[in-house]
Amino acid sequence: MRRIGSRAIKWMVVAVMCALPVQGFALTVNTADIANGAVTTVKIADGAVTAAKLGIVCSNGEYLQYVFGSGWVCSVGTAGPQGPQGPVGGTGATGPAGAIGATGLTGATGPQGLTGATGPQGPAGTTPHYANVIVVAKSDGDFTDPVSAMNSISDASEANPYLIKIMPGTYDLGYNSTIVVKDFVDIEGSGQTNTILRHSVADPRGNSPSLLAIYNATNVSVRNLSLETTVIDPETGQAQVIQTLNGSVRLSDISVRLFGASGTGYSVGIQSYATNLVMNNVEVYITEDPSTESLFKIGVYLMGGFGAGNVTATNSRFEAIGGNYNAGFYAENRNTVIITNSYLYGSKTGLQVGFIAGGSTAQGVDVKAVGSIIKGGIDSVKANAPYGYGNAGFRGAGLVLDGSVTGDTIKITNCVDGGFDPVANR
Repeated sequence: MRRIGSRAIKWMVVAVMCALPVQGFALTVNTADIANGAVTTVKIADGAVTAAKLGIVCSNGEYLQYVFGSGWVCSVGTAGPQGPQGPVGGTGATGPAGAIGATGLTGATGPQGLTGATGPQGPAGTTPHYANVIVVAKSDGDFTDPVSAMNSISDASEANPYLIKIMPGTYDLGYNSTIVVKDFVDIEGSGQTNTILRHSVADPRGNSPSLLAIYNATNVSVRNLSLETTVIDPETGQAQVIQTLNGSVRLSDISVRLFGASGTGYSVGIQSYATNLVMNNVEVYITEDPSTESLFKIGVYLMGGFGAGNVTATNSRFEAIGGNYNAGFYAENRNTVIITNSYLYGSKTGLQVGFIAGGSTAQGVDVKAVGSIIKGGIDSVKANAPYGYGNAGFRGAGLVLDGSVTGDTIKITNCVDGGFDPVANR
């Protein structure tokens, strides 16, 4: 901007002075007397108008600039054109880390990696122990023999039954030992070929102890194992593997074997007195030392005269070999027997239905064999009763062979059938 020149100032002074009154020489300028456009830049000397004269105070570095529409203002000047880009400065220090942002979306699942090598096997865990289950095992069980396991139970009841679980192995109970089975206690092995219980007996004075003795039990089951008795004295009076008296007993999936001979008495697999006995898939095999012969050798012997017994045998096998008198299955009076889909064999007699006379015990025996195979070396079936006991309230043996296959030799004497009608002697 051009400064207001000294020439213009002079003319203004002259004009003003001419218009002043004489008195006081006061300077009064009436802006209305100055025509619009009369004062121009060229008429004002350079530097005549300053910020101080206009009453405007500018900061250091500013100068007075007239802006159209705004008047006089302090200004640092109009910005010049942008200069060239300077060189890039050095990298400054890294600032502090900002706040962690929000978690992004889960990415897609990557491909399955290769299977790593198998790690070493960890230590074995503790064996679970269930309430009212006693484990007999060669090691790591509660007991190593079933006799001790049975004797440890003192509170078995209908509301608190027990199971003795016998793990695989052969358990030799020793000489004249026996397991007295308590009521409401089941015995379960690990299979007929896996769990074997055995003992040996010799008692010239009378009965030897049985391997299993089940007396007055109302709820007992024995299953999934093998039982073996060996007679080591030929003068033994009587030997049996299992003996039951009264109550209810279930035998299933078991093998019963007796070896040797009691020369003066009986060799019996299962001997039952007045018991509700249920047998399913039971195998009984009785044999003896060829150098001796027992008086009687019987697979299953249902004794008479001790009260009524009800016996069923299904899918079972009963065999007796040797002895002066033998039978695969022998039932005396006061027993009701149903044999189904089973095999009966004796080197003398397969099935014998007997009768014991005397007093009130002289009540009949009823045996029904259904769909079974019955064979004997002499008599396949032998049923007999003393003559006359079919009368006066007493009767002899009732025998029904329904769909059963027998050998050619059947001997029936003084018997009646299941309808109490006489069966012809033959």
